[in-house]
Amino acid sequence: MELRIKGLTKTFQSFDQEDSGVIAVNNVDLHVCEGELVTLLGPSGCGKTTLLRMIAGFEDPTSGDIFFGKKRVNDLGPNKRNTTLVFQSYAIFPHLNVYENIAFGLRLKKLPQKTIHEKMELSLELVGLKGLENRQPSQLSGGQQQRVALARAIIMEPELLLFDEPLSNLDAKLREQMRIEIRALQKRLGITSVYVTHDQSEAMSISDRVVVMNRGKIEQTGTPRELYARPRNSFVAAFIGKVNFLQGEALENSAVRIKNKTFDLEGRMDRFHPGDKVRITIRPEAIALSQGSEEEAGDFPGEIERTTFLGNIVEYEVRSKGLPNLTIHMTNPVTGRIFNPGEHVDLSFPTDTLHPLEDI
Repeated sequence: MELRIKGLTKTFQSFDQEDSGVIAVNNVDLHVCEGELVTLLGPSGCGKTTLLRMIAGFEDPTSGDIFFGKKRVNDLGPNKRNTTLVFQSYAIFPHLNVYENIAFGLRLKKLPQKTIHEKMELSLELVGLKGLENRQPSQLSGGQQQRVALARAIIMEPELLLFDEPLSNLDAKLREQMRIEIRALQKRLGITSVYVTHDQSEAMSISDRVVVMNRGKIEQTGTPRELYARPRNSFVAAFIGKVNFLQGEALENSAVRIKNKTFDLEGRMDRFHPGDKVRITIRPEAIALSQGSEEEAGDFPGEIERTTFLGNIVEYEVRSKGLPNLTIHMTNPVTGRIFNPGEHVDLSFPTDTLHPLEDI
């Protein structure tokens, strides 16, 4: 099913008559294609959960419209929208075993026992709970409880599957495992899905597209790769992973000057005019560190301020005169030399990794 949102706004009224209220979602437009998994990503209070609850029918919009396919659903209650919501807290019944928890919605529909059993067999197999049907929730791990919640959602065969930070109560390793399982299951079933999280790694790994929200508005929508490599503004750049911000000056023919060095950004400077101040991003892993002869020198000289070994990467903080302190990541440190604080190095900026932002 296709989901369309047009001009959606939600204002929570204050008890103070002179206060116009809090705008939680502000004139949002969004299109989710059939079978797509789109993640709403942003910090606490950005409006992502309020937007999800309006899609589900638990909050009424102040203005705007929600369409499931061509049908406007603003006036339909949650039970009439054919959606299911997987909660952060699992929301499974502690007095019912696994089988009865998952079958609960089907029993409310008064389906024949044979139909319930057939659907249960398939759902248990899909989420890896076969053989655990008679266990109580207290006998399950956090990951198993989340699988129960997921099975209870998909067994209802919804047209739209909604997730409200479903993995935030799990430890880091289990979160990684579960997001892989959720993504694989969603792709297998082809259910249109909207997923809410504040964890950018989770959003990047699970989504077809990511919607970055801030203060009730959408800052940018795109694939994980687009958002990481080509963020629209400073907020998106900083929220999606670590980033270095550089100040530059626009020159003729798509060139930019950073400090005393000129870089050709090949068409990425079209909206700027010569003399304009430009804010440039470069990711920590894009900057190359070296120590060589003057003939092999990089773009800028620098000095290592801090070295942090993180296993799969080494993170450096590097000082270079005329530039802000830079964060630099060296991947696969086992095979390369690790620089120590105080060492002098050369910094190289590949031009295809320099990205100008819309804000300064």
